[in-house]
Amino acid sequence: MFHFRRNNIFTVSEQYQILPVIIVSAVFPPKYITSSIVTCVPNFDSSQDQILFIAKSNPHKMSESTNSQELSNKGKSFTPFSKLPLELVLNIWELAVPGPRVVVFQHPREATQTPLSMVSTTYDSRKEILKHYKPCFSSWLRPGHPLVYFNPKDKVIFSNLRLLRSFLSDVTRADGEQIRFMAFTPSSFSTPQNGMLCTMNATGYNDCVMWSLYCVLHAIETLGKVEEITFIAPRFAKDEENESVVKTLEKFIGVMEILIKQHLDPADWMFNDIPKVPRISLLQGRFDSDGLEAVKDALSKHRLGKKPK
Repeated sequence: MFHFRRNNIFTVSEQYQILPVIIVSAVFPPKYITSSIVTCVPNFDSSQDQILFIAKSNPHKMSESTNSQELSNKGKSFTPFSKLPLELVLNIWELAVPGPRVVVFQHPREATQTPLSMVSTTYDSRKEILKHYKPCFSSWLRPGHPLVYFNPKDKVIFSNLRLLRSFLSDVTRADGEQIRFMAFTPSSFSTPQNGMLCTMNATGYNDCVMWSLYCVLHAIETLGKVEEITFIAPRFAKDEENESVVKTLEKFIGVMEILIKQHLDPADWMFNDIPKVPRISLLQGRFDSDGLEAVKDALSKHRLGKKPK
């Protein structure tokens, strides 16, 4: 696989494809080679961006003086990373790109998300991550707010209806079209984190669902490419109350379809484009002070088209 060595840097043959599991026994000096998995972090601190190499067993055993503590310390920092062939470096950064994340709009003009360390690690890492994530929503965020990097596979949570309305009034069409999956609480005041959602009864929640109808229509019209909308709801004590919420959402979908079918002229819509009816799903839980974290965890495991549990 490796053809020749020049100043301890190996050239990779172009006829071979770098696979997700990379055998690197020819690249590293003997002291880095073991028969176990070695954790290599290329000069940045982020547990989410750790890169694992599987190294071949070294035919020359490590000296007896090398103990497990020394090996553990070596694994914390991988200084020869910058000396690897560029082709290998780029493949490593490609494997390090994170999967779908959850962006939360919890306060006016603010968003929270897991930071993308690859944006500021190296030139190559930034170039690779920007193939997948683009800065978005700056038209809505307050001046000076950190950039929000977004991928269409990411999921968006609006903690209440007021934030959703505010967002729709200022977001650009280009940024809005990046959103495929959104979740929200159909109330202007009750949110997963303020405790009020826990005190809401089923009748009150069902009323909020129907009141949110025109706001949802505005969302699918303004954003343009929404594929699924999830309603965040409390889990009620009685089964019949939970069943009533499901029936209300079925009614909600029916009314939404009727309203869209009544306006089949593209000129009736803001961008001259008849919106498609997105999938509607329900996420129920017993929300307390950590309610929003519970929602984020549930949505991060949820795939489009499947009902969250």
